Amino acid sequence: MVLNLKLSKQPRSYITVRSFKNYNPMLFTANLVSKHEKFLQSIFTESDVYSKLSILNDALLSTLQTHAPVKTIRVRNRPCPNITQNIKDLMAHRDQLHRQFKFSRDVGDWKTYKNARQSVKIALKNAEKEYVRGEILAHKNNTTSLWKIINRCIPSKERKIQCYSKDSDQIANEFNQFFIAVGEKTANAAAQVALDNNLNGPISSSFTAISPAQTTHEMFHISPVSCTDIKRIIMSMPSNKTPGPDKVSMSVLKDCLLVVLGPITNIINCSFATSTFPDDMKLAEVIPLLKDGDHDVASNNRPLSLLNTVSKICERAVLNQFNSYLTRNQRLSVQQSGNKKQHLLKL
Repeated sequence: MVLNLKLSKQPRSYITVRSFKNYNPMLFTANLVSKHEKFLQSIFTESDVYSKLSILNDALLSTLQTHAPVKTIRVRNRPCPNITQNIKDLMAHRDQLHRQFKFSRDVGDWKTYKNARQSVKIALKNAEKEYVRGEILAHKNNTTSLWKIINRCIPSKERKIQCYSKDSDQIANEFNQFFIAVGEKTANAAAQVALDNNLNGPISSSFTAISPAQTTHEMFHISPVSCTDIKRIIMSMPSNKTPGPDKVSMSVLKDCLLVVLGPITNIINCSFATSTFPDDMKLAEVIPLLKDGDHDVASNNRPLSLLNTVSKICERAVLNQFNSYLTRNQRLSVQQSGNKKQHLLKL
């Protein structure tokens, strides 16, 4: 007796992304200026940072929805951005020749099909080389992006889609409760370690203590930023990062930079002046990445937070000023090795 058993199919996976199929940067920027220029200018007259950010989001998202709408699509296979329309035509012609051979079983048709198949292979290989070369040139100054490009070129085993045994809402709530408590638990654990090892007493003579700031001039203050500073930050950020909940990538901001540069700078300066970080800039889409073990257990995963672009820019502006302050006033201990630029660990 022969049993014809079929393997259970994996559940379909869906993602929500923007469709840039008909996106044109110049048309998008022109449409943003023509429809919302006065709307964006009103940002400079508002005094509330929440209102300023709301105006920017309404103008940007409404225009972008027309040129690059948000769609929920099914993940079918690995994306191949190097496949052009010309290659698709060659593949269609190859498949047509294959069907013709299957019908005729003629030796000449088989040779014609083999030649077409070889042409498709050569075109795919050349297109992939050109695409990788272009990606490397576009991100030659970003080490992280270069390593991502290299890793994509290295063959790897296909990853299985993770299937959770519990209800999706229950899993999401459990993961959220665990992730938001990580900071508090880590602080408590560090305090307990310090207590167990008597690290709360005087600092050892082998370490150089950093004296606290004595004057107001030595204390850290956030200063207003200029449009040049914000432009430098935006242009230095990689364009291939996954966007946050608003689905606005950094490449879109770079396309319309001349239009939104002033409003974004004004919003960030207002946030600094009022010591207010809007709630919309705190939103993040958290993706759990499995470290090891059962993926249903929250502690076996690490969170990857996808932030909105304006939030990233604001945080980078503060980080640049804080790093400059630490370096200028020598506020970092010589024993510290982590989170320091151009610093090697000496044993």
